[in-house]
Amino acid sequence: IAETKVIEENIQLDKKLKQAQIDKINAETRKINAEADALEQSLIPSSQKIEKAVEDLEKTSKKLKDITDKNSIECHKNIDLAS
Repeated sequence: IAETKVIEENIQLDKKLKQAQIDKINAETRKINAEADALEQSLIPSSQKIEKAVEDLEKTSKKLKDITDKNSIECHKNIDLAS
């Protein structure tokens, strides 16, 4: 009977140990998830800045193309006038 009691106590201690290990893993998982969320939030402004920069570059590129097209037309006009 004493052996049975010791075995039962060991089983209970083992269950408590396993539960403590599970709790520790869960806490570590929550910490990692919180860090990942914080990192993701910190990247959002950078992503928005990149999107804005791309939009600005596209606008500038279009303006440059328009100017180049106008200059090309003017150049051809001047060539025609010079001929």
